[in-house]
Amino acid sequence: MEKEIFYKLYICLGNIGKEYQDTRHNAGFLFGKAYREYLKGIGCHEENRENKNYSLVIIKEKHIIFLFPKTLMNLSGRAVKEFLSYTNIVTKLIVVHDDLDILLGDYKINMSKGPKNHNGISSIEDFLQTSAFERIRIGIENRNNLSISGLDYVLYKFTTEELVKLKEVFTKIIKEIF
Repeated sequence: MEKEIFYKLYICLGNIGKEYQDTRHNAGFLFGKAYREYLKGIGCHEENRENKNYSLVIIKEKHIIFLFPKTLMNLSGRAVKEFLSYTNIVTKLIVVHDDLDILLGDYKINMSKGPKNHNGISSIEDFLQTSAFERIRIGIENRNNLSISGLDYVLYKFTTEELVKLKEVFTKIIKEIF
C-alpha cells in the first residue's frame, strides 16, 4: 500500500484582473508569488492546475499547495470549499491576506484570529463553517491622515516604496514559516 502524502495549503487572497494588480487587497496574491519565487530559487519545481474558480500551484518537494481564488475577494470561500471537497491531502490550511488593522511593514501569524472586517475571511468562514484555521495577516495600513474609507483604501495600488517594504515583510514571513 502506497503511503499517502499530506500538504500545507496556502490560500492566497486577492482579486483577479489587471485593475486590481498591486492593490492592497492583493497582498495575499503578492505573498504567494514571492513564496513561489523563493521555492523556485532553491530548486523546487511547480505543477500548475487551473479551474474556473481557482488556480493551484503544487510544490511536491516541500508538500505545499498554493490556491489562488479566481472569484472576487468576497466569494473566496466558494473556491476554497470547492477545492477541499475534491481532496483529502490537506492537513494544514493557512489563509494569507491583507489586514487594515496592521501597519504596512508588519505582519501577524495567528490561529482563528483576524481583522475586524474582511470579506474574504468572512466568506471562507461561512463556506467552511469554521474560523479554526491559521492566518498570515499582512499589514497594509498606511493612510497617514488620508481621509478615505477602508473599503476604498484596500483597492488603492501600493507605491513603489511600499512594494519594496512588502517584499521585506514577505522575506521575514518566509523565514519564519519555512
